Amino acid sequence: GPEKSAGMRKLLEAKDCFVRSALDMPEQPTDGLPPHQKRVVDEQAELDVRLSKLDAFILENPKFLELPEAERGRLQEQSKAMALYLSILVKRISAF
Repeated sequence: GPEKSAGMRKLLEAKDCFVRSALDMPEQPTDGLPPHQKRVVDEQAELDVRLSKLDAFILENPKFLELPEAERGRLQEQSKAMALYLSILVKRISAF
């Protein structure tokens, strides 16, 4: 219902804020990183773009509300999983 949608919107916005704050950490130059670490940095950047697009669809696109409830739930679950994955990549990169 509308209350669940409003609650999900707040949850996604909070998650997005958390992820963005983690991404606002000083960016490390990739020059001099071994190839496997450069791949992790590239993966983090690509995932950030994909997550931003998914969250924009969920939060801003009226087509999202036209989807069946089960599909909306799966997309929201995917967003949470991607955010967790992104936060792990950020932690890994900060340890380089």
